[in-house]
Amino acid sequence: MRTEKKSLINKKIFKNNFQLLHWISIVLVILPAVVMGILILTYSVNMPYWDQWNLMPQLFIKISENSLSWQDLIAQHNESRKLFPRLIFLGLAYLTNWDVRYEMLVIFLLACLVSVNIYRLNRLTVNANLSGKAEGRRQKAEGNSDSYSLSSAFYPRSLTTLLIALLANILIFSPIQYDNWFWGIQLVVLMPIACITTAISVVYSPFNTRYKFVICMVLCIISTFSYSNGMIAWVIVLPVLILVTAKSTSDLLKQKWLFLSWIAVFMGNIIIYFYDYQKPELSPSLIPAFRNPEQTLQFFLAFLGSPLGSGVEISPLTSSILIGGVEIGIFGCLFLYQLKHIKNLHLFQRTIGWIMIALYSIISALITSVGRVGFGVESALSSKYTTFSIYLIIAIIHLLPIIFSHIYSQSNSRKSQVWLNKITEIFRYKASPFMEKKAVISGASLAISNRPREEKKSFDSILLFIRRGNSKFLILNSKFLKVAIAIIGLIILHYHSFTYSVKEIKSSYQLRMEGKTCLSFINIIENKSCVEENILGSYDYVKDLANKLNYLGMLKPNLVTSNNIEAIASADWKSIATKKQKDKNYGSLDGIIPLNSWYFVNGWAFLPDRNEPADAIILTYKKEGRGKKEEGRRKKEEGRGKKWMGTQTTTNEEGRRKKEEGRSGWGLKPQLIKKEEGRRKKWIGTQTPTNYKHPVDGEVLNPEEKDYWIIFDVLMSAKTQRENLVQLFNNTAYLNAGWEQTISGKLLPKGKLKIAAWAFDAKLGKAYKLDTNHLITKN
Repeated sequence: MRTEKKSLINKKIFKNNFQLLHWISIVLVILPAVVMGILILTYSVNMPYWDQWNLMPQLFIKISENSLSWQDLIAQHNESRKLFPRLIFLGLAYLTNWDVRYEMLVIFLLACLVSVNIYRLNRLTVNANLSGKAEGRRQKAEGNSDSYSLSSAFYPRSLTTLLIALLANILIFSPIQYDNWFWGIQLVVLMPIACITTAISVVYSPFNTRYKFVICMVLCIISTFSYSNGMIAWVIVLPVLILVTAKSTSDLLKQKWLFLSWIAVFMGNIIIYFYDYQKPELSPSLIPAFRNPEQTLQFFLAFLGSPLGSGVEISPLTSSILIGGVEIGIFGCLFLYQLKHIKNLHLFQRTIGWIMIALYSIISALITSVGRVGFGVESALSSKYTTFSIYLIIAIIHLLPIIFSHIYSQSNSRKSQVWLNKITEIFRYKASPFMEKKAVISGASLAISNRPREEKKSFDSILLFIRRGNSKFLILNSKFLKVAIAIIGLIILHYHSFTYSVKEIKSSYQLRMEGKTCLSFINIIENKSCVEENILGSYDYVKDLANKLNYLGMLKPNLVTSNNIEAIASADWKSIATKKQKDKNYGSLDGIIPLNSWYFVNGWAFLPDRNEPADAIILTYKKEGRGKKEEGRRKKEEGRGKKWMGTQTTTNEEGRRKKEEGRSGWGLKPQLIKKEEGRRKKWIGTQTPTNYKHPVDGEVLNPEEKDYWIIFDVLMSAKTQRENLVQLFNNTAYLNAGWEQTISGKLLPKGKLKIAAWAFDAKLGKAYKLDTNHLITKN
């Protein structure tokens, strides 16, 4: 009774521990997606970037003019016809006023879809025969029931599945793809693999064969008209359909009309795709790929190895080439083993999905190598290519356990005995430092006879354990050790790529914020280099489109259209005594020093709400003495008004009011009013906000200038280190909050001026006044 009770307690403890381990594994599997989601939320910037200016704004304008056509949607963009991405972008744009961060959200959701598909294929193929009732019955029939119980305890099916899923998610949600995560238009890169993995997952589903063909055709059409390499989907999905759905050759003959329709639809897609197709001007020639095959091969291998090799500090190109070569070598061995057992239909059905996913990466690498080697071998390390290449590694991770399980299941007793003798000899040699090598060479019996009685008993028990059929457990242990070493190596390489990618993400974030700041002030301050480096290489094109998009409400925040800082200043900047202003210190203008015709300004600026330095510093001026003069004039006018109102009668006032209303247009006919409004709108459409700023003799002049702060320069935050701020606020985020720069005196008018600085938040389009104003006199 005590033994049974103790056994039940042990089983319960084991079950609880296993459940705890199971939930920990699930959390770890989800963790890569959570980390990537946090990075996207933290470092995404709502600003159209590069190709987005060429793809979408013209569509918005045509929609506003009711002139959008089918040709506009399916038009060629670079090498692709982005029909379905355009539809997604249009829908998101009119739901969010073209907040491109929602495009990044869709990219993340597509990655989640790919992850779910990969996990489902993992459960259906990898662990199909590793553990289960059929495997248990087979081992029990062979007299290895003890071995099965041990292997089941140490290698439960769910934990194996979750371990592989963890490795796959580490790659699927790897930050090394930062160019694709943080660039909305790169949704097109995720579309083909999302369609391919979904189609393969559908093939393994219990749906009717006809439904499988129709669904897969639709997914391949979406893939084709999303990105240039999406046409590969037709070649990738068809073999999986054939081998998984067909049980025999007769089944293939019965379903031949399905395959013929597949080929017909595929050819129709190709004809539509290449109709009126033109080679992009910026695409390099294909001649270098054939003229320099060595460089093409290096590009191909670096393309495949870049997800793990890009983060290596010493020679990332060489590391990527080596890693790519290892990947191709491993996949080649696995593929050859599958060809050797091509008659094993069950094994082929388990591996064909992963083989075709791996070929998707390999074919993409071949096409890109031929088409892009003209840009140089180093361009193979581009982050945008990693979304294609990671799936070769993912396929290998899933193929290895399938092939290994088949190898061990096919091992005959003779091979097992050879392995058994080797393991026994190695164990004896390692176990006792006092054992002579002659004893190992002469055989196991001589080795045991030379040992003391106590050690001999222990060796007898080991040999008895092995002879009872537990040799497979030791073999599995050796296999587990090899797998563990491979996993550790993969994690180390991924760690380097992760740290490298996070640095690149932060750097890209700062550049995008600079670009967003320059875009906000594109009508006030001309900064061509900032726009052309951080937004698009054509300043005039961006300026024209930005104003049109701003009119349509497609830019958030809106462009700054006035040199009056109050238009973008926070609502409470004048209320210095309010609690909100007291609690938040945005920085200070520490000094302004004249240097001949230049001025050196410095200070610090911080955004407490975002807990990071300001995106830019806005410099403004106000003419000294104008405020007092205007105040006296205002009071004098108020006195005159009161005196005049006291002498007027109500009747006279009413008559004057009606007369003024008649002058302002209230008395006009409705037709004239509409005509006048049309003229006003037309005039507004032809005017640019730069009319607020009139440069005269190198100075800034505005004849309607009143007593307000006038913007005369916008400084990008130089991120100067200020350790005293860290100590003052006890926050390391203040370290780079300092700023300093030399500005031209030509930006300021002559006379006595009061200078003030403002911290600018590009995400909200708001300015916050910094402490301390400075007086200068410009002669």
